[in-house]
Amino acid sequence: MKTNENISDKEIGRLKAEKEQKSTSSKTPSKMTKTEMLMLIYELQVQQEEQIKTKLVSQEKHENYIELYNDTPTSYISLSKDGKIKKLNVSAAKMLGEERHKLLDSKFHFFASKDTRPIFNAFLNKVDIEYGKKENCEILLVAKNGVKRWVHIECKWLIDDDMYALTLVDITGLNQQININLILEGLTAIKNGNFSVQVPIKGSEIYKMIATNLNEIFSQLKAFSSELTRVTIEVGTDGKLGGQANVKGVSGTWKDLMDNVNNMANNLTSQVRNIAEVTTAVAKGDLTKKITVDAKGEVLELRNTINVMVDKLTSFAGEVTRVAKEVGTDGILGGQAKVHDVSGTWKDLTDNVNGMANNLTSQ
Repeated sequence: MKTNENISDKEIGRLKAEKEQKSTSSKTPSKMTKTEMLMLIYELQVQQEEQIKTKLVSQEKHENYIELYNDTPTSYISLSKDGKIKKLNVSAAKMLGEERHKLLDSKFHFFASKDTRPIFNAFLNKVDIEYGKKENCEILLVAKNGVKRWVHIECKWLIDDDMYALTLVDITGLNQQININLILEGLTAIKNGNFSVQVPIKGSEIYKMIATNLNEIFSQLKAFSSELTRVTIEVGTDGKLGGQANVKGVSGTWKDLMDNVNNMANNLTSQVRNIAEVTTAVAKGDLTKKITVDAKGEVLELRNTINVMVDKLTSFAGEVTRVAKEVGTDGILGGQAKVHDVSGTWKDLTDNVNGMANNLTSQ
C-alpha cells in the first residue's frame, strides 16, 4: 500500500475526479421525488413553449420583412460581383419592366442608357474600392418595355453576402421639375438682357432637344447683340462708315434683322459719303457736283437743301462773274446781277455787287 508521501500529483487528480463523479451520479432521476419529477417536466414544457413562441415571432418578423421588402415602393436589387441580378423586389421588377424570375442573372448595367452606362460602371468600381461605404449616382434607366426614367442609386458592398446592395429611387418627376426651373431661369435671363446664360443639356431626350435649341437661340442672340452693338458704335459713334454685321448660321427673322441693320448702315454710309463729297467740292470751289444718293425723310430734306444751296451758289457765282467781266473787262457798263429767290446774305451780296457796278457805271 502506497503512503501519502508516495502518491503522485497525477493520481491525486484522478482520485478527485472519481469522487466528483460519484457525487454527481448519486443524484439520479430514480432517487428524485415525484414532485421534483413533475417540476422538472413543467420547466421543460415551459422552455419548449418559449422556444416555439420565439421561433414563431422570428418567423413572423421574417415574413413581415419579406412582405415589406417585396411591396415597398422603393426598389431594391442585389447584384453579384460580376453585376448580375441575384435578388430584387416587386418594385424593382416593375421599374425594369419584366417579371422578377425573368430578370434573375441578367446584367443590370444593360438597363442603363448608353450615355449613362459608363457612369454606372465607374460607380460600381468606386464601390469596390471603398468597401462598406455608401456611394450614389444618377443614371437613365431603360426598361424592357422601353420606358425611360431617371433613377437615383445608392449602393453598398455587403461583405457577408458578397453582393452589391442597390436602392433605386425614381427621380424622373424631380428631374423634370428641375429641368423646367432651369429653362425658366434661362428664359428669365434672356428677358432681362443676359445672353450669356446656357441651359445644362441633360435629362430626357425631349429636354435635351429643348435645351440645345434654347442654347442656340441664346448664342445667336448674344452674337447678334454683339455685332449690332459693334456696327452702331462704329457708324453712329466713332464715325467709321462701311461697318457690317456678320452673324454666322442665322436664318429667317434673324437673317432679316441682320440684313436690315446692314442695309441701314449701307444707306447711312452712302448718304453721308455723298454729302461729304459734295460739300467738300463746294468748299474747294467746285460747284458742279450735286447729291444724287437715294434718300427719304429728313435725309431727303438735307439732300434737297444742299442741292438748292449749290444751285444758288452756282447762280450767284455765274452772275457775279458775268457782271464783273462785263463791267471790268469788256467795258459794258450798266450790267446788273440777277439771282432769283435769294434772301439774307445772298441778297445782300447780290445788292453789293450791283451797287458796285452802278457806282462804276456812274463814275
